[in-house]
Amino acid sequence: MYPSDCFVADQGNTALKIAKVEEGAIVWVERLSDPRALVDMIPRNALVAFSNVASSDFLSFIQHAKSFPVRRTPLPFHSKYESEETIGIDRLCNIAAIAHEPGYARLVIDMGTCIKFDCINAQNEYLGGSISPGIKMRFESLNTHTEKLPNLSHRLEPWNLIGNSTEGSILSGVLGGVQLEIESRIARYEQQFGALKIYLTGGDLNHFDIGQKNHIFVDEYLTLKGIYALYKKQAI
Repeated sequence: MYPSDCFVADQGNTALKIAKVEEGAIVWVERLSDPRALVDMIPRNALVAFSNVASSDFLSFIQHAKSFPVRRTPLPFHSKYESEETIGIDRLCNIAAIAHEPGYARLVIDMGTCIKFDCINAQNEYLGGSISPGIKMRFESLNTHTEKLPNLSHRLEPWNLIGNSTEGSILSGVLGGVQLEIESRIARYEQQFGALKIYLTGGDLNHFDIGQKNHIFVDEYLTLKGIYALYKKQAI
C-alpha cells in the first residue's frame, strides 16, 4: 500500500515541475530549471510519482526518495487509441485528470513543446486527438529552413492579422496561426460532440486569448493532477 500523500513530478520536453499532494490536493508547485534542487526539496524516503517524456536525468536527483513511474496501464478510463504503446504518457495523464467527470465529452488542449488535442467522450472512452508543432518549434523551423528569416521565439508579443514587416508577418503567421488553429479545431469538436467541456494547459497557454467561454477552463497543473490520478489507480 502506497501513501495517498506524496510528491508528483512532471519531466516534460522543456521543463520539470514538482508538486506536493496532501489529502488528494496539490498544495504547492515548483517549476525547476535545475533538477539538482530536488536533492534538498524532496525528503529522504518520500514517495515521488512521476511522468517522464523526455529524460531520465532527474531520477539521479531523487535516489534518496521512493520513486513511482506512472504507466500506460491500468487507466481510470477506457482507451480506444489504436497504438497504445506509442501514445505519450503526458497525454494519458491529461485525460486521467478529467476522467472522473463522465456524462459529457471533454477536450484537453495542451500548449507545450507540441500542441496536443485529446478527447474523451461521454462514455469515458479516450478517442485520441492531434499533435502539431508548438510555437517555439514553428519559429525555429522558419529560421532553420530559410536563409534570411529570423528566429522570433523570444518575441511573444501581440500579433496583427496583417503584418506590415517581416517580423510582423512571422508573428502573425506563427502566433495568429496557432490561435486560429485552436479556435477552428474547437469549433469542429463542438460540431461533432455538441456540449463539450474544454481544458487548457501547458506553458504557452498564457500567450493566447482563448479561454473566454464559460465551458473552457484553464488549469496549468492539469498534467500534475493526472499523474496523481494515475498513481492512485496504479499504486494505492
